[in-house]
Amino acid sequence: MDGFSFCAAIVAQAIKLAQRAIEEDPLDVWSRINVDAYLQAAGREREALEQLRKVLELDQTQAVALVPMAMIHADQGDLREAPASARRAHSIGRWLPETTGVLGALPRRHGNHAESQSVAQTLGSGSALGDARAHALFHLLSGKVETGADWAEKAIQEHDLSMIIYLRFVACKGLRASHRWPKFARMINLPQP
Repeated sequence: MDGFSFCAAIVAQAIKLAQRAIEEDPLDVWSRINVDAYLQAAGREREALEQLRKVLELDQTQAVALVPMAMIHADQGDLREAPASARRAHSIGRWLPETTGVLGALPRRHGNHAESQSVAQTLGSGSALGDARAHALFHLLSGKVETGADWAEKAIQEHDLSMIIYLRFVACKGLRASHRWPKFARMINLPQP
């Protein structure tokens, strides 16, 4: 059981509050993006995917919705939608480091090593803001948990709040199941079992 399980009551409350915000303003994409994150933290990926689809119905240019959508599709084994969502996210939001990390990993997972290698070359050196997050997601989604954990740890040490959010997403399932997770839980002050 990972540290997020101990926060189930808090996550349930966050879902309720975000859903209330959506009821009050159904056109607000950020409430839906927030509820996606909370639903993923609760392990409710199908509902999270539904919220992400609604975000894209409201605003087709939301790369921050396409990134987790690609991750969920990959986790579900959807070999067509995962890379397509990653490509679309990257084409819209190249400025988001995670779009590069996700696009670099997903084609590789699905057999397109040339595209993956081409994108992976643009991950950055690791010294710019967000580089560690991009590398972490790339390696975690590629199934390289140890290397991904090293980069995720670097991102957290750099106070990359986005990485802390991504820890609850499906891309980090392998990390949460690894021997490294207790250290991460301590780093982000999760309750310990």
